[in-house]
Amino acid sequence: MLPVRSTLFLLCVLVPAIAAAQPPDGAFGDPDARRIVENARSYREQLNRSLRRYTTTVAERVSVGLTMLRRDRLLYRRELVADVTWNRNDISIVHVDAAREAIPIVFRDARVIDDADELRDLVFDPTEDRLFVADGDSSFVYHPFGPDGERHYRYRSGDTTEIRLPDGHTIRLLALEVRPAVRDVRSLTGTVWVDAESWGMVRAVFRLADALELGLNVEEEDDDDIPGFLRPIRADVNYITLEYGLWELRWWLPRIVAFEATAQVGSLLRVPVTYERRYGAYTVEGDPEWAGAPALPDTAGLRQTCSAIGPACRCHGRDCRRPLQVEFPVDTLDLLTSEWLPASIFREGEVLLSEADLTELTNRLDNAVPEPPWQVVPPRVEWGLSGAGLVRFNRIEGLSLGARVHEDFGRLQVGATARLGLADLEPDAEIRIERTHGDMRLGLAAYRGLAAMNPATRPLAFGNSFNSLFLGRDDGEYFRTAGVELTGAPAPALGSDGYAWRIFLEHHRTAHVETDFSLRHVLDDAHVFRINRPADRADLVGAELVLRYERGLDPDGLRWGADLALLGATGTFDFARTALTLRATTTISRAAVSLEVASGTSTGDVPVQHLWFLGGAATIRGYAGATEAGEAFWRARTEIATAMPAARIALFADAGQAAARRELGTRPSMLSVGAGASFLDGILRIDLARALRGATGWRLELYVDGLL
Repeated sequence: MLPVRSTLFLLCVLVPAIAAAQPPDGAFGDPDARRIVENARSYREQLNRSLRRYTTTVAERVSVGLTMLRRDRLLYRRELVADVTWNRNDISIVHVDAAREAIPIVFRDARVIDDADELRDLVFDPTEDRLFVADGDSSFVYHPFGPDGERHYRYRSGDTTEIRLPDGHTIRLLALEVRPAVRDVRSLTGTVWVDAESWGMVRAVFRLADALELGLNVEEEDDDDIPGFLRPIRADVNYITLEYGLWELRWWLPRIVAFEATAQVGSLLRVPVTYERRYGAYTVEGDPEWAGAPALPDTAGLRQTCSAIGPACRCHGRDCRRPLQVEFPVDTLDLLTSEWLPASIFREGEVLLSEADLTELTNRLDNAVPEPPWQVVPPRVEWGLSGAGLVRFNRIEGLSLGARVHEDFGRLQVGATARLGLADLEPDAEIRIERTHGDMRLGLAAYRGLAAMNPATRPLAFGNSFNSLFLGRDDGEYFRTAGVELTGAPAPALGSDGYAWRIFLEHHRTAHVETDFSLRHVLDDAHVFRINRPADRADLVGAELVLRYERGLDPDGLRWGADLALLGATGTFDFARTALTLRATTTISRAAVSLEVASGTSTGDVPVQHLWFLGGAATIRGYAGATEAGEAFWRARTEIATAMPAARIALFADAGQAAARRELGTRPSMLSVGAGASFLDGILRIDLARALRGATGWRLELYVDGLL
């Protein structure tokens, strides 16, 4: 994931080239496209450098979340309002009116932002010629109207539209479609609208032409220190939108800057990032109108001007940074309670962008962002510990080692994975093709491998592998599967208010225990793994749908969510099943209280591998995985914990039952109690649980994504 400060500075100032370069053949799809680019570039070179001074009010909001399996979390949020004064030949000033940040997985309350370096990026400089998306002078997005724009982009003119300003003035907009010449993380793909009279940019909607991927197109010095289960680390920019307003019928200045991105960390974590900035209440001063284009100062002239301003002005090539002063009120606590801010930093929904703005943006994204070009790049190859999920251990496969090849063709992504278990010597493989179409990501896969009857326990993930190898405790129930599937989910992946669907054709058969090796078995050869539940041999065609809804971000307020899962299949067996999960968390006095309830049922002739299973850290703590199974189930979990989210002590109780529909509730349910420690709002969790009925005993549970 990109650093917060880095991703914030998507400034809308797209400035001019100093010298025109001969465009490569084929850069322009039509004469109108060439005319738009040349005139828009000239506008930036001439008009924006005539701006001497402006003042404006800036409001900014950034949110960074974390999407896991059980619930979504807010990692970071920042809100601020400031008055900005920019001077071409003098010190620029940021006067902070309101500024606060929240890290709700660590602190319950908002905190004051008093770091001047974090606020310097509020000032946009019309003379700059880069659009930054990361720290450092070399990390920037190529500007479509920049000095070498034709080397990086291909242009095609679009439709002409008219907008009417409140004062009655009519603006005619010319659309320009911008595509990257080659797929590059520093290139954009989207549409720019320019004013046909002044040639100033009025609005733009973009995506990055390629995803940011650590170790592939984004290099960091500590790449080698990142463990394989956290790879790949990939960030997709879903949209960048820029809106400009016309001032003094002469200057097009930024009005709205917004972007949304989603980072993928390994196979489990998704990190959504949203950013909004709104400018308003401009006052503008500029040089008088001129006839003809003035000559721009050369590099020596720029340096001389910068030198006259003072030592705080620094030059890098033709880019001279003006001095900047950040002012805070005497009592910085006033920044927290300013009338410029919403009542709560955890407020959801419309804040800076109105509902009309978001609706218009959605419509533009559907029509204004062209697909990336087809391109063949060197494939990414992962094996062993270098890739997420490629090394695992269980009682069926023993130690299972895999390798993965991923090829990104721009419009399609193709991946192939192969693995072999050293205990069962069963070769597994998967070939997957994915494509993003609009707001949906579609996937088509063919596979042969090991699957889990109780996927909620995550038997094929790192945690269960660790428990199996060192503790001799494997909570999974497994079966062999081979088939094909078509999948769909929102492009940023399943998060708040999300969905995921799957259509499949599969063959199922039994998997057998092939090893008793574990560290515990080495120390005590009497300890062996339990047998694996036999699966029903089946050929099935079916469909699956998961719906998810989340609300609430305030650590002291009500946070709740719901999941609905539906599955139906026909073939050797004809059956359907559904389950609903509800969860809620709030703070009462100085204690955090959480409740999760779930229930599910099925109809028809259900194969063993599609029964409901209870037991393990994800369902009922204190019991082994799949202690009970049946056509229907219910379960409940409740917790009370200390309120500080960074580190909590919790007491809990779990109960539930899985059985045939007609037997549900006719016998005592599973019941457990215990105590645990939670870190970072439940991201990391350790529990000591005691089963009170049936197979009684103590179990230590280490897992991620707890209720509290």
